Amino acid sequence: MISRREMLAGFSGLVVGGAANAILLSAKGNASSSAPHFWPPRRLDPLECARVAYQGYWEENGGCGFAVFKGMIGMMGIKYGAPYDTFPLWMMSYAAGGIASWGTVCGALNCAAAAYGLFYGKKQQQPLIDSLFSWYEKEELPQFVPEEPVVTMDLKRTVTKSVLCHASLSCWSYETGHKVSSKECRERCSRVAADVTHRAVEILNAVIRGEPPQVTLSQAQQGCAQCHSSGKEADCSRTKMDCNFCHQGTLSNKSVNHPK
Repeated sequence: MISRREMLAGFSGLVVGGAANAILLSAKGNASSSAPHFWPPRRLDPLECARVAYQGYWEENGGCGFAVFKGMIGMMGIKYGAPYDTFPLWMMSYAAGGIASWGTVCGALNCAAAAYGLFYGKKQQQPLIDSLFSWYEKEELPQFVPEEPVVTMDLKRTVTKSVLCHASLSCWSYETGHKVSSKECRERCSRVAADVTHRAVEILNAVIRGEPPQVTLSQAQQGCAQCHSSGKEADCSRTKMDCNFCHQGTLSNKSVNHPK
């Protein structure tokens, strides 16, 4: 004979197990059957978006990534409504400091690329990202000058030759003498976020008009890729970044005694 307690325990197990299986089946069904639903891209005023981004950087849950995303998707929400105004913009605050201060990819670039991903698939978004990132490596930044700056100062422009946050900040700190933890550095990053927003919107507007993004990778990258890329003699690297920043004249010089 099965006791009442044993029968109830068995019934409970069936209920819990059935619910778990239903969740798993639902997840598998969604993963296999749902296709990406891209939002239609919209034209924006680059300068207006840059101003919004600059202010967004200084919000309580702001930072460079949030600033750029607010300047792009937030502005689409204001001007065009749904679905753009349904996005929880604050989630992009993770990107500050190269993702939670890990100093990896610049948060401004990170979230601009995320914005492109709302509109285009993987292959279609890559040229936009390539155009933005290659521009960032070569451009003197910051260029944006706010009408009412949080920190009033003349900011020196620098070319970092890197899309990495720690490289960008360290170069600027070294050339200006300002500490990375200083208010001057935060002012610099808020303006760079505005610059990235401005450029990201320009690229998006051009694509909407039917103009392909302009991409020019660094000469160092193009040279190194002749051997160090997929299918080549020394297939040990996958990157589009300028190679010289890390591999020549800084921590090490990989060009010394390099095979010709």
